[in-house]
Amino acid sequence: MALKRLEVSTTPERVMSLLQEALEAKKLKVYCVVNHYSDMAEYGATPFRAYTVLFGSPALSSLFLAKNAELSLDMPLRIAVVSAGDKTRIVFRDAHYIFVDFQVVNPEELTNMINRIVEDIMHYVETRV
Repeated sequence: MALKRLEVSTTPERVMSLLQEALEAKKLKVYCVVNHYSDMAEYGATPFRAYTVLFGSPALSSLFLAKNAELSLDMPLRIAVVSAGDKTRIVFRDAHYIFVDFQVVNPEELTNMINRIVEDIMHYVETRV
């Protein structure tokens, strides 16, 4: 499960705002935002400034699931946003490894499409902080 990371000099909250803009610009749906900080604080655990954004589109998901319906485990796609000292780290999976985990044959076209979408989103964020 190869992870990709981008570290930027801004707050997690600013990154979350930029991610929302980028996802809207790409016409991708945000299915859920998990605010780990609020959840942990609510239950009395030591809170960390961390978020998980679940996003995608039905059209994109149908392309995945046509290859192997078990891929629904990794649908929708996810991006993590975490505080890293005075910076913020954005973490996401290289799509190639999603397909490898499920032994999908010839996933290159989908892999490249997914990685390009996520890399475009990261570029959007990086150029606006």
